[in-house]
Amino acid sequence: MRVLKPVLTFEEAARGLLVNVQRDDGTNQLQIGSPFKSSVFNPTYEHVGVKPGTNTKEVLFNLGFDAQTIYQFIEKGVIRSVD
Repeated sequence: MRVLKPVLTFEEAARGLLVNVQRDDGTNQLQIGSPFKSSVFNPTYEHVGVKPGTNTKEVLFNLGFDAQTIYQFIEKGVIRSVD
């Protein structure tokens, strides 16, 4: 016989990994913090994270891809443009 267990909420599943990080406008944004716990290191969260893909073009340029190739990636759906 199988025993059913309740589904955890995101907050329950995160088990203390959620942290409030202050934005430049003074409001807070809930983000996932460091999963590593240590008695000698306490992480600080000074900056709100950026949207996924914000630096994709820059990273691809640094890896040697030219603008035309990056545009083709966007057109084919390989990456998304967040501009």
